[in-house]
Amino acid sequence: TLGELDESVKKELSHRSRALELAKIILKTL
Repeated sequence: TLGELDESVKKELSHRSRALELAKIILKTL
């Protein structure tokens, strides 16, 4: 359903932004 799709999209986006934050931190420490 559309609601389920929306939830999965939100999870994907939050996961991606979290990964980006981690990448920034890692780049700063290099």
